Order: sequence, then C-alpha cells, then structure tokens
Amino acid sequence: MIQNTSTIAATHPYSSGATTQIDIPESGYITEILALSQIYITGGTSVSAAEDALARLIDAMQITAAGGKNYYDITDGRQGFYREYIRRQGQAQIDSMPAANAAATKRMLTVIHPGLNPYDPFDRSIIIPAAELSNLKHKVTWGAASTLGSGFTITAASSTLSLTVNEIVLEKGER
Repeated sequence: MIQNTSTIAATHPYSSGATTQIDIPESGYITEILALSQIYITGGTSVSAAEDALARLIDAMQITAAGGKNYYDITDGRQGFYREYIRRQGQAQIDSMPAANAAATKRMLTVIHPGLNPYDPFDRSIIIPAAELSNLKHKVTWGAASTLGSGFTITAASSTLSLTVNEIVLEKGER
C-alpha cells in the first residue's frame, strides 16, 4: 500500500456565476482532498466585508462519478468550511478581506475528508473509491464578487481553486 499526495495540474478558474469542473485521478482510494481557493481581491475606497466572505464565494461544490454517484455535495461554501472547522476544533484556514485601497491574494482551505479521523490525511475508515469509478469530477459553482460584501472586485485571471489529493494506491497483488 502506497500513500500518495499529489496536486492536480488543472485548476478551477474563477468565473462569476459559472460552474467549472476538473477530472479527479482514478488511480487509488481517496482519503482526503484539499481545495485551496486563491482569490485576488481589490478593495475600493470604501469596503464592508460580509461575514465569511471568502466561503460565500463558492455557491456549490460537488464530487460526482458516472452513474449519478455523488461523493460530496454542498450548496454553500460555508457548509464545507464550517463542517471541517467543527471537526478540527477550530483549526480552519481562511484569510480576512483586504482593507480599503488594498489588493491581495486571499486564501481559503476547504478540506474534504470523508473519514472519521480528520487529523489523519490517510484515514481509511471512509474513502472515495476512485480506482473503481469512472468519470470522477470535482465541480465548483462560483458566486458573484458581490457576495464578498461591498466595495470589492475580483481579478478573475488571478483567481483559482486548486486540488491536492491524498490517496492510497494498492501495490500489485494487494486487495
């Protein structure tokens, strides 16, 4: 049994109101996926951030496979963020919004961990059996910049969501 961690080369580009999808490798048994949003935000002369602004920017996130199988489904980025915030006892990663007249890349980490032990990235208690699936996709529906609050703009060309996959790959002869 080999424990692999790899970042998928394809990313979800930010596009207000659009749904983007990328293929998830089907080489092993997925124990955790780290979804890192990196959004380039500029604050105007007067800004007012919404509560959980970066989490609100994700309208939905799913992991699906052929045959209508659904392995992860949230209808608001705050669901995914706070699910792991609670499971990890407050250990969550989300940046605050930029101040007025400032610009920066702001990050939020959404952890997709189907297992029972959120502190073990290779927890085998519950997995996504990618090696036994076909057409495994990660989908994101993006919200509008207005969900961040007032006075903020997003530079789409510099804003993405990337995936890092932790998986267990069986060696020849293993079951």
